[in-house]
Amino acid sequence: MRDLKKNITIKQWLALKPYNKQTTTDIYYIKLCNQVKQAIETNIRSLALHMFLSRDEIDTLTCFLTSYFEDVISGSNIWNNFTKIHKRLYNKPLPFYELEDYYEQEINLQDVCFLIWYFLNSIQKEKFIAPFNDFIDETAESVMDVLDDAWEYAPENEHLKKTYTIGEDKTDFYTIREVIDNVLFKTYLFYPDTMLDLLDSNYEIIERIFP
Repeated sequence: MRDLKKNITIKQWLALKPYNKQTTTDIYYIKLCNQVKQAIETNIRSLALHMFLSRDEIDTLTCFLTSYFEDVISGSNIWNNFTKIHKRLYNKPLPFYELEDYYEQEINLQDVCFLIWYFLNSIQKEKFIAPFNDFIDETAESVMDVLDDAWEYAPENEHLKKTYTIGEDKTDFYTIREVIDNVLFKTYLFYPDTMLDLLDSNYEIIERIFP
C-alpha cells in the first residue's frame, strides 16, 4: 500500500489557480482534494495510473479533478463553456461517451472520465491511452463518490469567479487581456496543456539567458 499520509499542500493547489494568495474557500477544497486523493489511491484499479504518472503527477491530477468540481460549484464557467462550445460544434457536450444520463451545469461521471483521459494524454506524451479503459472508469467512480457527497454543502469560490469575468463596464485593453490570459494559461482545464507548455518555454528561455 502506498503512503497516504502525504497530503496535498496549498502550493500544489494554487499551482492550478489564477491567483497566488490563499482565499477563504481554499482550505475546504484542499481538504476535499485530499479525500479525492485517498479515493484514487485506495482503489485497486486506480493503481494503473502509476504506470503513466509519477506520484507528483497523481497529486496534480487530484487537484485538477477537484478544481473541476470547484469550478462547477462556483459558476466560474470554465467547464460549462467548454461543454457548451463542444455541443454547438458536435451536437453533444462531450466526445466518446453515452450521455443519456447527463446533467448540464452539474457534475457528471462522464465529465470525470473525460478529464482523467485528457489529463493522462496531455501530461505524458509516450503512450496514447484510449478513453474506454476500465481503470479510468473505476477511478472516476471512486472520485464521483467523494464529489457527490460534497455537492450539497461545498462553498462557492467568489474570487475564482471574478478572475474569469469581464464586467460590462470594463473596456480597458489590459484588463481584458488579463482575463484572457487567466483563461488560457491559468486555469485548471488547460493546465496539462497550455500552462505546462508556457512554463516549459519560460524555463528554456531562462536557461538560454543564464546557462
